[in-house]
Amino acid sequence: MIDEATLLNSGCGSVCDGKDPASFRIYYEQLPHNYYTCAEDAKPAPGAGFAWSGNMYVENRYSPRCRTSWARVGGNYYAGYTVESRYLNGSHRLTIQEYSRNWLWTAMVNDANLQARACIDPFGPQLGERCTPWY
Repeated sequence: MIDEATLLNSGCGSVCDGKDPASFRIYYEQLPHNYYTCAEDAKPAPGAGFAWSGNMYVENRYSPRCRTSWARVGGNYYAGYTVESRYLNGSHRLTIQEYSRNWLWTAMVNDANLQARACIDPFGPQLGERCTPWY
């Protein structure tokens, strides 16, 4: 359980790395039915939301409450897609990849005092990897 004050100050931190934003629960008030998922307040990362490759796109989704990011794809998405996390000095922290058509998003990465971006690398005709700006 993460208390509300911690969540407001630092998000869920590295606890959220590798978790599904649609199902990972953040509990509050110590009651089993009082929880959030990180996907509930998600939106495109400000100024870094989308990157297009042909008729496919990748979106850098960001949860302000959880302070996490993940990649979500759309269009004709026969592609690999990733969310990348780096430290503020630019050094690599973590990359999470997804190649399945069963999921339209990657797992999350912590984004509190870090930067993240989403990338798509289409299969078939090589259009080249496209990434959102870092956020």
